[in-house]
Amino acid sequence: MLLYVSLIVILKLVGNNKKRSIWAVALASAILGIPILADTIVIVLIPVISNLAAKTGISMMQYGTVLYLGAYVTASAVPPTPGPLAAAAFLNLDLSQAISWGMVISIPGVIAGTYYATKLTTYIPPKSEYISNNEVNIRINLIQSLAPIALPIILIFMASMADSLPVGETMIQFVKTIGNPIVAMMIAVIYSISLTGKKWRSKEVLNDWAETGLRLAAMPIVVTGLGGALALIIQDTKLAESMAQSISSLPVPPVVIPFLIAALVNTITGSNTLGVLTGAAIIEPLMVDLNLSPLAAYLACATGAQIFKHSNSSGFWVTVSLSGMNLGQGIKAVGGATAVSGLASGIIVVVLDCLGWI
Repeated sequence: MLLYVSLIVILKLVGNNKKRSIWAVALASAILGIPILADTIVIVLIPVISNLAAKTGISMMQYGTVLYLGAYVTASAVPPTPGPLAAAAFLNLDLSQAISWGMVISIPGVIAGTYYATKLTTYIPPKSEYISNNEVNIRINLIQSLAPIALPIILIFMASMADSLPVGETMIQFVKTIGNPIVAMMIAVIYSISLTGKKWRSKEVLNDWAETGLRLAAMPIVVTGLGGALALIIQDTKLAESMAQSISSLPVPPVVIPFLIAALVNTITGSNTLGVLTGAAIIEPLMVDLNLSPLAAYLACATGAQIFKHSNSSGFWVTVSLSGMNLGQGIKAVGGATAVSGLASGIIVVVLDCLGWI
């Protein structure tokens, strides 16, 4: 429900302007993608987007792509999404830096990918089963709908700065505890349940919602676990050193190397989570030799892991099928947009590294 409300509120803020509506979808998706995987956002919000497409006459090739893209970019770069969270831990990068800089480099990616989507001219109508003439009365405000997303981020930032707070040791430990990513996300979940009012005691909230959430979370947990296991295998087998010898001679800045590794893993496996995590695992023992900071390595992995979604990805098929696209249209739309977003963000990372800012 909170996903639905957040998108509806942002769309109402921009009004009925057709050109602005697609950018509003991109903004809402990018915000929601910080704690939630892109696949889930597409599944939950495709009815809203389909009704919007019916009203505006804009192709689902544009709307569906942008709905997936915004969340995909931030889910690849901004903790507490599992992949970025695990990659930041692997590189011993402070989470506040990972969150803040992940947001910074996500902006050009979302803008570039959305602009690309606006140039897709093939008209695809929304599926009839998602079209509804009923208007939903929204009684929850923007602050309430976005609070479950912002709350864990704020708590994690507070934990990162806890040692500098002018308070006693007990309070510092308390701030660090509630700012632990797992605890912070749990607090956000509890707050979300409180927004249901008197319904929080019902079977629907306590049982059905929890069951659905666990089912949706199973695959990300498995993928993240596999990524961590693969990372340990890479370290134990010294594969990273072998790869370094092969790619260190390339005539590119060192920061491009983790970008290429993450892009390769994502393209082969279809998982941006594996892309950013495996890229971090491979590059971690090489950072000193390549003269890379943990932040630069992290951002390079996070942007490279966005390239390029195609037919081996569940998120690709969810978006393509629910939007009514065929395979060729999906490659052009979703594949093209994710390639553009990753390249745009990656170029920014290279520039920031050359300037010595990261």
